[in-house]
Amino acid sequence: MAELVFIVPGDPEQRTGGYLYDAHIAQGLRDRGWAVEVVGLAGTFPIPDARAEQSLIKALVRPPAHTTVVVDGLALGGLSDALERALAQRTEPLNLVALVHHPLADERGLTDPQSHWLWQQEQRALGLADRVIVTSPFTAQRLLDRGYLSARPSVVCPGVAPAPLAMTADPANPRFLCVASLTPRKGHEVLVRALDRLKDRAWTCQWVGDADRDRPHAERLFATLERLGLSERIQWLGEQDDAELRDSYHRASL
Repeated sequence: MAELVFIVPGDPEQRTGGYLYDAHIAQGLRDRGWAVEVVGLAGTFPIPDARAEQSLIKALVRPPAHTTVVVDGLALGGLSDALERALAQRTEPLNLVALVHHPLADERGLTDPQSHWLWQQEQRALGLADRVIVTSPFTAQRLLDRGYLSARPSVVCPGVAPAPLAMTADPANPRFLCVASLTPRKGHEVLVRALDRLKDRAWTCQWVGDADRDRPHAERLFATLERLGLSERIQWLGEQDDAELRDSYHRASL
């Protein structure tokens, strides 16, 4: 029987910083002798559909009494109603931990009503948790400033993996690397504007990341590269596995 259940939205094998953080936490606990079960929820997030609601309720009702259940904030923040229903259905308590990467209402591209709704939902959801963990001091302060919490949460910053020194860069032909999903919050358009001002210099820039999380935004980025004549110099490589990503970092100047 699992000592800890880790609930994430969608496929746990997704290769983003947040999902890799969650995976490293789960593996680190296993390395220390914990029995960890990772559960991926069906449905859409962070603004959930009925499948997401039912999936969360099922995942929370099933564990035995006093199990520690960690719920990723993307799977929790928009589901306070489902969380309340799940806890009401239980006859024995859980140790419920919310893991927040960033406030969902801070996501770019939301309408004002969507942002306000997410703020209300996440505030209620975090109030039902026994403990809140965040991934940076900035996020901890942000939750306090926005009134989500009255007490400072625990902070568990992402770690780093040892790597050899990068290969010697060619100063005459620098190679830039950007690793991030092609979503508005990552700010690729800011990088494009900066590099557009350096057209008279030699450089290439590689983008590594998923373009399907916000396909319309990714298509707008690609169209901007075409319009500025940067498509040959800024190359999108898609997602990479661990070995490919290590090689990309090893070859990057910046």
